[in-house]
Amino acid sequence: MATQTITIDGTVAGIPISGKHTYDPTGQIALSPAALTAAKAGTLTTRTDDDTGVITLTAGHGITDSDIVAVFWTGGFRTLMTVTAYDATTVSIDGGSGTVLPADESAVTIAKAVSIDTDFIGNLVARMAAKADYRCAFDFLDGSGASLAQVEVATDGFWLWFAALGTNPLAGDTVASVKAFSGTTVASTLNIGVEYAA
Repeated sequence: MATQTITIDGTVAGIPISGKHTYDPTGQIALSPAALTAAKAGTLTTRTDDDTGVITLTAGHGITDSDIVAVFWTGGFRTLMTVTAYDATTVSIDGGSGTVLPADESAVTIAKAVSIDTDFIGNLVARMAAKADYRCAFDFLDGSGASLAQVEVATDGFWLWFAALGTNPLAGDTVASVKAFSGTTVASTLNIGVEYAA
């Protein structure tokens, strides 16, 4: 593959900041585009503990027992939660990883997981990036379905990792799949790219 360059150019507190990162990848994986189903808006009407509660929604929410979901709110989110019960207007959730659930009566959105199949060795990763139209989150998972790294992408934002930014979040692990979740009530698209050096 051709030499790749990342250019960073901006201003922080009036101080111009710029730099380049150049490397030669040997391969790439495009985990995209992933169509994320719009989340459902609701209210956390029962907060049992930091990772257990009940969300009240409008009828027709389409969420059922054992679904894997994420919950988003202003200031936080929690992915890989399991639906333990549901009816026409409520969904009980438990577990997952991320921020502790917000206070009772907080406005939230809840979204079912979109699964993305993949297979790559974390130690070989040279650069990873993600881009989305709207707020979302995703988890890199191992073969058992456990989260190796959790990523949030802000509305019309992006996420980027390469070696100069610090420790590889997937070092020592093999990624077997990705689960992605929409954080908004608008259907959106998530693009994830991975480049590696053998």
